[in-house]
Amino acid sequence: LLVGSSRGGVAVSANSGATWSEAGQNLEFFSIRFIGNNILAGTSRGLCRSIDNGLTWTPVDTASDSLFTGMLAVTSTELFAVSGTPHTDLPRLFMGPASEIVRAPISEVTPVIEPPRNVPAGYELSQNYPNPFNPTTNIEYRIADVGLVTLKVYNVLGQRVATLVNKVEQPGSYEMQFDGSNLASGVYFYRLQAGMFTRTRKLLLLK
Repeated sequence: LLVGSSRGGVAVSANSGATWSEAGQNLEFFSIRFIGNNILAGTSRGLCRSIDNGLTWTPVDTASDSLFTGMLAVTSTELFAVSGTPHTDLPRLFMGPASEIVRAPISEVTPVIEPPRNVPAGYELSQNYPNPFNPTTNIEYRIADVGLVTLKVYNVLGQRVATLVNKVEQPGSYEMQFDGSNLASGVYFYRLQAGMFTRTRKLLLLK
């Protein structure tokens, strides 16, 4: 998952930059650092942290919400940040006379995040059930990493007849229902795409 900084927030991509989703609650981002499973960012509201690959951000120190945090530097044990108030006559990238360099131990700003329980070890697209079906059937799939997920249904000519999922999802197990009420009897295919994972299975609609 890639995170690109922008003046209006951050753009998150789950497919190596082919498509992007906006995140960051309209914060202005000026510096981003990756530390383990944490992402630290200097923003217009102070130092913020993300633990879900840039999808959501929370202040590290709520007392500094009104401060501007610019450039960040990281060593093996400490974080250094330029913090202060922006100069009123200059772009937000420049600080006013009240700016200072602050220092904090890495352990205080990037706590170890316990791996979520019951997270699938890999990706999987299960056979739909019931199959054959009329007019509805269930499709289960598992996602191992956060990212953009699409689940689409096609006819034998390769034409898309339904889009069941098209959004960023967290790791976990999911189930979707496909309704073929408006389709003719016959063979169809459903395809799951998540990151580099792609799997296609066949289903049969009998009326």
